Order: sequence, then C-alpha cells, then structure tokens
Amino acid sequence: MSEVQNAEIGINQSGADVPDPPNPLITQLFLDTFAIGLYEGLITEYQLSTELYASVGLYLQKALEKGYGDFETVIDFELFEELKRNLWHFAAAKQYQQNRTILKSFVAPLETVPFKDFKAVADPILDNYNKNWLKTEWATSVAESQAAREFNELMQDDAVEYIEYVTQEDDKVRHDHALLNGAIYPKGHSFWNKYFPPIDFNCRCFTVNHDSDTKPKVIKNPPDIKNFFNTNPAKDRIIFPNAHPYFRVAQGDKVFREANYGLPII
Repeated sequence: MSEVQNAEIGINQSGADVPDPPNPLITQLFLDTFAIGLYEGLITEYQLSTELYASVGLYLQKALEKGYGDFETVIDFELFEELKRNLWHFAAAKQYQQNRTILKSFVAPLETVPFKDFKAVADPILDNYNKNWLKTEWATSVAESQAAREFNELMQDDAVEYIEYVTQEDDKVRHDHALLNGAIYPKGHSFWNKYFPPIDFNCRCFTVNHDSDTKPKVIKNPPDIKNFFNTNPAKDRIIFPNAHPYFRVAQGDKVFREANYGLPII
C-alpha cells in the first residue's frame, strides 16, 4: 500500500481536530428581552427576530470560515457560498422551531399566564437553543465545512486515487465507526457519499489518501448509521440537510419554510 507522501494532501483531518466552540455572542440580557417579546406576541413562530437570526447566522458563518480555511487558496467559491446559504437557512429554521416549542408549551392564552410562569418554561428552552445546542452546531459546521473543502480538493487531485477511513483507535471510538476503520475505496466511489467523516456529532474520524499502488479494502456490511450526517457536504453542497429536525414543518408551513421563514436570505 502506497500512501501519498505530500504532507499537505496525505491526511485529511475532517472532524478530528475541531477546536472548542467559542461562546455565542448572545447575552442573557438579550434572551430576557427576547422572552418578553415572545410573551407579548411581538415575536412568534411566524414573526421571527431579525436580531437573533443575525446573531446565530453570523456565529455559524464564522464556523464555516474556520473550517473552510484560507480564502486565498479556496478552489470553489460557489461551494462556499452554497454552504453559507444553507447555514443561514438553518439559523432561520432553528429560531422557528425554538419559538414554536416555547409557544406550543402553553394551552391557555398567554395573557392568562403570569410572566414568571412563562419565563420558567421559556428560559431552559432558550438556553438550549442559543447556548448548549448552538455550540454543538458550531462544531458540526466547522467539521462539515472542513470535510467539504477536503473532499472537493481530493476530487481535483490526480495524485490521489484511493481514500482510507481511519478512526482514532482508542476507547472513545463508537462501535459503528470502528467497523469502518481501515476501509479503502476509490475516491469517486459511492461509499464516500455517506461515510466521508465526520459521520456523527463529535466524530473524530479522518481519512488518509493513497495513490494508484493501493489495493481497496471493501467493508462487506457497512453499518447503517441513520442520522443527518448521511450526506457528503461537498457533493450535496449543504451542511445541515432537510432531514435535520429543525427543517421539519407542518404541511401548511412548507411555503413559509421555502421563503426562509420570512427572513432575508444571506
């Protein structure tokens, strides 16, 4: 087996070296004010906050820029722009689901609910969406955008013929990921449509490039990993696909979703 020796193209890190997410620039004061807007009906699932949309969108865009790397060497600006649009659409979908979750938590009209009771329900939901989950989404955006650039460059590199799936080979590796360790397929094989890492949240797997002297190693029964990572961000040109729960809407809201939830498409 002959590994491509050029250090810059020999190993693709993908999700293996994603840095810790920075704290989102969404303050508690902002969330408190946002809760008041929800309670008073100024913000709803159909009337989203442009301020929160901008904050989340910019935060995720920074993640894209972090993962995609140095713009001076970007070889596909169209891919970058499509990934960016996907992240902004995701930011709108995220707020739609957040607002809907909070407002649907109450059966009685809000005017009959004391604000302190409303806020007791809203606060943990707002914290999850805008702090805890948002940090995970930042890390996912970095890893997926990094993988998109790496795969895109691999397709245009004549020195690379095969790609090998590699885990960290430690006790933290998930069982399904371990089953893929050492798999070697031609770089254009459909295997990479689903299994180019990362293939799950916080996936640390990566790939190694090989030249034409390499023999493939086929996985007879690759694990059926069912999550929204079953895509290739470079080929599908998205980071968060339509299968993500944020994009699931009632039949009557599909037109609203396609119109980016009433918010400007960046």
